[in-house]
Amino acid sequence: MDSLVIKTMPAKAENFKTLQNSCLHMAQWAPQSCVNKNLGGMEQWAKDFKIVDDKTLSCNWYHSTWQFLRLLNMVAVPDWYPFYVETITEVLLENPNAKVFVSACADYGMLAKLHEAMEEYQLQTGQKCNPQITIVDICLTPLQNAKWYADNASIKLETLVCDNIILGNFPESEYDLIITDEFLSVIKDDLKQAVVDKWKYLLKPGGCIVTTAMEGEPTTPEKREFYAQKARKLIGQNPHLFPATFKQEDFEKVMQQTDKFATLHTRHMIQNREQLAHLFRNFNYLQMDIVETPGECVNPTFSYQIIAELDK
Repeated sequence: MDSLVIKTMPAKAENFKTLQNSCLHMAQWAPQSCVNKNLGGMEQWAKDFKIVDDKTLSCNWYHSTWQFLRLLNMVAVPDWYPFYVETITEVLLENPNAKVFVSACADYGMLAKLHEAMEEYQLQTGQKCNPQITIVDICLTPLQNAKWYADNASIKLETLVCDNIILGNFPESEYDLIITDEFLSVIKDDLKQAVVDKWKYLLKPGGCIVTTAMEGEPTTPEKREFYAQKARKLIGQNPHLFPATFKQEDFEKVMQQTDKFATLHTRHMIQNREQLAHLFRNFNYLQMDIVETPGECVNPTFSYQIIAELDK
């Protein structure tokens, strides 16, 4: 068996400790806070294709497992993209009280990038900034996780559960900055344009959206099996990455969870650069830089770092 030892970790040891603690919290919160939805959520693909009983399925399989897969560097996260901190810092330097809208989140990861930008602002200016932060998601669990991180970092924010961001009753021209990670690769192709249009609706003149989007093909059964087997190998070969309190039964439970995650997790990838350009065609400025990432089912994967701005 080939060795699959994880060599990369977040830059700061305290960041990794935060992630380990987050694993335990999310494993506790998800079974209680993830609920079955009429439409949408990470479980929608499994419902559409009758993979499991849609009367009982929630996103618990996703949120209770995501943090552990982050320990193994097997899911796409904001840490893969250094442009987030650089770009958000630029926005804060221009407007230290910017109104920021986080459009869906898997956990605290996007908020952590905003936090890093806030620290970079203070380093450069010698002063603190005070962005007004709103985080929206279809599920309560990741919002609890973001609130937990915010409380520990003394960050003020508002969290909202919203069943449908497209139909959500949000005020027009309200936000200076919208940030979200890989949201366009989570939603189906026929909804992508409506989401981008909603982001434009929410932005003030001069506002911008900062996000990423994976380019790739549909998730095949072969890719799912590869992912599940890789996760099992990594868990077995890297116990040091997991919380110190973990026992053998905990590792076995996580392996079972990753098997289910591999069965259900589905990306709706961006097909090419032209598709992205068309989605953001109503913005006045668009920057799309393609970067190589570690990848999820395909290693490596290419993703676009996207900055879309409106004129002032």
